[in-house]
Amino acid sequence: MQLGVLALVVLAIPLAAHSQPATKLPRIGVLWQTAPPPPVHPQMTALLQGLKELGWEDGKSVVIEYRYGANHADRLAAFAAELVRLKVDVITTNADLSTHAARQATTTIPIVASVGFAVESGFVKSLARPGGNITGVSVLTDVLSMKRLELLKNFVPRLSRVAVLWDSVTHERQPKAVEAAARTLGLQVQILRAQSPEELAPAFEAAVKARAEALLVLVSPMFLGNRPSFVSLAARHRIPTMSSKASRVLASVYRID
Repeated sequence: MQLGVLALVVLAIPLAAHSQPATKLPRIGVLWQTAPPPPVHPQMTALLQGLKELGWEDGKSVVIEYRYGANHADRLAAFAAELVRLKVDVITTNADLSTHAARQATTTIPIVASVGFAVESGFVKSLARPGGNITGVSVLTDVLSMKRLELLKNFVPRLSRVAVLWDSVTHERQPKAVEAAARTLGLQVQILRAQSPEELAPAFEAAVKARAEALLVLVSPMFLGNRPSFVSLAARHRIPTMSSKASRVLASVYRID
């Protein structure tokens, strides 16, 4: 999870906690879009470590309610409603599906989200003045597609064909932006889809079969939680691979009015 999201989660807790009885610990609802993450999942590790550094420790000074939707919209909606019934003080989400579920469940509990296109997805009115109860980090802009493809061209001599791996539960603007950027750069792109860890290996095989000279991995919570698989698959197939980790450099941060 980006530092901006962590800071906003922490800031949102005291505001609600002050109104609670002294014996009641504040509650954070973690509504994760993916399956339960492994211990090394970067977003969860950053969240827990950052909270601990600021004096918030699960079970001692705060209660964290974990809910994982495994990319199922119905499951996320049910979990979001459950978190509202538990009267959590803040909900943190890690992608579009989980953010949508949280927004549908409450208009009053603060939602701290990490999403792709915050404005284009309708989560906020604008980055400067989002309105409502949602704040967080918007990790994507169209310019990222151009920059990442330019980097690939710099690293791979005579690059002409690029496979693009997309988790289709994320915003469709991602692959469309890549296709537009590729036309400008004179590159051919092939969009490959993967919605689960089991679909990663076949996607790499499809890229190799199509004689792609590099692979661009778009932004997805599922992809982020499976970075070791990408390293292994890229090495096995000997294909240069760029993951979405680089996109954080140009992330846009927005705030609650």
